[in-house]
Amino acid sequence: MSTEERAAWASAVATLVVPAFYFTRVLGDARNYPVAEIDYQGLLIWNVGITIGATIALTILLTIAHAIGIHVSAEVAAAKAGRPADPDEVEREMKSLDRTDARDKAISRRGEVVSGIVLGIGAVLPLVLAMTEREQFWIAQSLYAAFILAALTGAIAKIVVYRTGLSS
Repeated sequence: MSTEERAAWASAVATLVVPAFYFTRVLGDARNYPVAEIDYQGLLIWNVGITIGATIALTILLTIAHAIGIHVSAEVAAAKAGRPADPDEVEREMKSLDRTDARDKAISRRGEVVSGIVLGIGAVLPLVLAMTEREQFWIAQSLYAAFILAALTGAIAKIVVYRTGLSS
């Protein structure tokens, strides 16, 4: 699994989990209080920051897990063959952890295109809400949801292409 694929998985998980807590809390408040009284701005900013941080942390953790897997599989293969693990082979595998090639770039581009299309479509609702002079709360929530859906679909598109292959 390339670094780019690990980052796509981390982004998908973080983008799904962290905003779910935000929307559960804020939309729960919207059921119980007038939306003009809900102080969502600070929570929204923190949520964006935590999502970014979680994506970075998950990418690092997945990279560490992959590195450990390389060492373990080398030791297991060597033990089955009745010889010590070849440090040169392990080193070659470790160097491949952060290698990016043309395929990774093409997949990243495709994921960004999908993400951009979803964001463009998703921006219609906040625009309509703003033009019809709805509450700022709903405009902000729908815009954030559009960003989340765009990031999530972009990450999923990358994962799908990594798993099924890049076709023209």
